[in-house]
Amino acid sequence: AINYRTVASGLLSYVPGVMPLYRRLAFRPNPAPAEASYGIWLKHLVLSHNARDGRPPRIVAELGPGLSLGVGLAALICGAERYVALDIVRFAPMASVLPIFERLLGLFTARAKPENAHGFPPYDTLLDASGFPSEILPDARVAALLAPARIEALRRDVQGFVASGGKPSRRLHYAAPWRLADTPHRGEVDFLLSHTVLQHVGDIHAEWQNIGGMLRSGGVCSHQINFDSHGTATAWNGHWTYPDALWRIALGRKSFLINREPLSRQLAAARAAGLTPALVLQRHDAGGVSRAALSRPWQGLIHDDLHTRGAFVVARKD
Repeated sequence: AINYRTVASGLLSYVPGVMPLYRRLAFRPNPAPAEASYGIWLKHLVLSHNARDGRPPRIVAELGPGLSLGVGLAALICGAERYVALDIVRFAPMASVLPIFERLLGLFTARAKPENAHGFPPYDTLLDASGFPSEILPDARVAALLAPARIEALRRDVQGFVASGGKPSRRLHYAAPWRLADTPHRGEVDFLLSHTVLQHVGDIHAEWQNIGGMLRSGGVCSHQINFDSHGTATAWNGHWTYPDALWRIALGRKSFLINREPLSRQLAAARAAGLTPALVLQRHDAGGVSRAALSRPWQGLIHDDLHTRGAFVVARKD
């Protein structure tokens, strides 16, 4: 199941000049469309609603926004007072911010059905007949959020943020490159989310401690996590067949690949950080490699971990 191209790329990462070329080719500024950000935000908003006791979040933080700040812009349109984006590299191009903002306004004005409503995890049953979360965002609430004076004030703030090259504004704080020691709004965040990020962090225990430290008492986080091999193996769970020494070679000098941590360890790290899981939705896959093919460090994987390809986790800090 091992993909030896991944091993070769790890070896090549030690060749002088290769890593700068890799970064240029791997991280081209091509932001996801606003429709994707709209769907991601609504998914996290809807699925975390009960854990948040229905209260709209005032300060929203996102781990690893990647090439687009669209999720945070959607949060601001939905009533958040401040959005904090934390990333290891400043991937999001400033030129994309205003166009995405304007497109998001159009989607909310139209009460558009999110494109990901039927994906994992599906949340279409929590939407109204037209495909909008009207129980959470009723017409009167949306009308107030889209009031011309409010939107114009928000637009001016976004324009100022862009004009400054991404320096913190009243409503936006893009911390990238970001270090744990420099985390803003510790103990103040109402809602923190990440979308297919926690499988990439090097130390999940430190990351979950940071998440717990950022949230206020009663704050909520939601995370969509992938557990597949991300192309490092020919089978979706083949990354657990690598011996540790070979995995270190495959990682090479890359800033991140995947951490191979299964769901049970992610949940244990969350609990150790003072967070109580309120919702855990799993995507199971009975295919892939069998237990006999696992390398020695992973022979002890519980059955559920071996067959969990993805999860959506909502947790609360009590």
